[in-house]
Amino acid sequence: MSFTVRCPHCDTLLKVPDKYHYQLIPCPKCKNDIEAISMETLEVGEKFLEELENLEGDMIIDESRPATPKLGKPGLASRSPDDEDMPRLKDS
Repeated sequence: MSFTVRCPHCDTLLKVPDKYHYQLIPCPKCKNDIEAISMETLEVGEKFLEELENLEGDMIIDESRPATPKLGKPGLASRSPDDEDMPRLKDS
């Protein structure tokens, strides 16, 4: 398989084999080194950063407390009828 990369120096579109993903490769046209990241990966990253910027005003972060979930004892969580096919601990 392969993916498409745009050289940021000369705007040439390159078809790059998957084994070079996230590696520095030379552009065959301008000879500058470029990071081989698929255009799809870059688009997803850009969308994520845009969404993060939009959320920052709505987020309240308390850095004095660790961001760890509170865990109860295993097997004591409430179960719904939809969970019948889910693995669970044996009841004692």
